[in-house]
Amino acid sequence: MAHLDSAVVVRRRWMPLLASLIALGLIGAAGYLGGRELWARQHWQAAQESYKHRDFQKTQEHLVACLQIWPNDPQTHLLAARTFRREGDLISAEEHLRHCEDLHVAPQTLVLERALALAQQGRLEKVEPFLLEQLAQDHPDSTLILEAMSQGFIKTRRISNVWFCAEQLLRREPEHVQGLVWHGWVLEQLNRHEEALKDYQRAVELDGEDDWARLNLAELLLNLNRADEALGQFQSLRDRLPGNAAVSLGLARCFRGVGRTEEARRLLDALHEQLPGEPGVLSELGQVALELGQKEDAEKSLKQALSKKPSDRKAAYALYRCLEQQGRHAEADKYHKRVDEIDAAQKRLTEILQEMTRIRGKAPALRCEAGLLYLKLGLDGDGEQWLLNALEEDPKLVKAHQGLAGYYERTGASERASWHRKMGGVASGEKP
Repeated sequence: MAHLDSAVVVRRRWMPLLASLIALGLIGAAGYLGGRELWARQHWQAAQESYKHRDFQKTQEHLVACLQIWPNDPQTHLLAARTFRREGDLISAEEHLRHCEDLHVAPQTLVLERALALAQQGRLEKVEPFLLEQLAQDHPDSTLILEAMSQGFIKTRRISNVWFCAEQLLRREPEHVQGLVWHGWVLEQLNRHEEALKDYQRAVELDGEDDWARLNLAELLLNLNRADEALGQFQSLRDRLPGNAAVSLGLARCFRGVGRTEEARRLLDALHEQLPGEPGVLSELGQVALELGQKEDAEKSLKQALSKKPSDRKAAYALYRCLEQQGRHAEADKYHKRVDEIDAAQKRLTEILQEMTRIRGKAPALRCEAGLLYLKLGLDGDGEQWLLNALEEDPKLVKAHQGLAGYYERTGASERASWHRKMGGVASGEKP
């Protein structure tokens, strides 16, 4: 009994200490878990902030941190899906949507997200009526819908639809940076350059780190022969995007525009070594060589540029001048006529686009005419898409079938050419 009593005494002495140790352990564990929870919440707040500013790379980094603590949080997976989709990574977006399905996110939310992914890729034929219906009902995610549709319409060259979406976006959010860029882009196509410039300038004011907005601004300034203003924009882009070919080409054009011809030549030589067949580089090399009096080099580069991009008006005009200076007037006249053809086609295209933004409905004949003009200019991708758009609106439009038959015949797509020849009533071997 004495032994038992001593054991009870020992137990009684240790119980308070043991209870204290357990309590301390629980407090430590709670503190550890609480710290992790706080850490995740801070990343979640940061993700929402960067998402609001369209910094999708930072948003993804914060969401990855969140998912380490909240691997089964539906809202985190949904925001991740939207972030990846808006950045263009549709595979990762779909992976997060599958997690959302497992976590019982509302089915209508997932249906909308998948429709937006299709729209963004230009696959609008399946989802456009559904998305327009959501807009008509003033869906809470109308901004996301307009963004995705704008991207799809740009891919499919449906410029009047891009105009509609951009206008709607800016009515809802006047400081929507991407909406301003899309709005400015349409205005450029309509030759309303000063208005486009204001849109781009405002976009850059709102977000100085949006490189695409700044590139659009810089290139429009160049096209308006304001190389001195464009130079600062391209220098800013070079600091942020060192080695970017488009930025280097823009800088070279600026240097030529402000009289720093040798600097332009050095930049272009490096670009030509990196991208030997790039028509924009060849065109600029030819124009620089012409300014330096190197007529043979100029002629060679300009002819190469035009063989790759027949719609390059500046290259055609420079080649005309180059041949005139060599006394080769008959050959020069050929390129002078090409300049006139480009000018006439561009003028008519602008008229077509202006008319289409006014009517905002189906216009297969206008789309067909635009497609044929683009093919005539040598802009095959645009020409093909415009003709396909015309046939989407009127599957029996003969001129569109004939135009596509000729295009596919020329590019070696014989099966497609044969089908469109049949639909357009063109005999095999006959020129549409």
